[in-house]
Amino acid sequence: MAISTGGSSPAFSRFVRTMLENEFDNNFGAAVEIISKYRAEIQPQLPTHQARIKFWREVLTPEIWHIIKRGDLKNLEAKIKNAVTSAGLKL
Repeated sequence: MAISTGGSSPAFSRFVRTMLENEFDNNFGAAVEIISKYRAEIQPQLPTHQARIKFWREVLTPEIWHIIKRGDLKNLEAKIKNAVTSAGLKL
């Protein structure tokens, strides 16, 4: 991720980055790895960019955010697998 104010306030960019660093812990890195793994498997099955956007918007909800923050990565995987099944895709 990148934080930028387009050069208009580097101090504010640093401030926001510091605040976000406190918000994101190792669970988020692990979540990125999990999502990346499923993305590689799902992407070829969704024919268009719009279909991929729609799928991930339906998966990446506020509920998923809270699951990741709790460190419940098994539940994250279960939610993704359920979405894959619901969309008629295969893993």
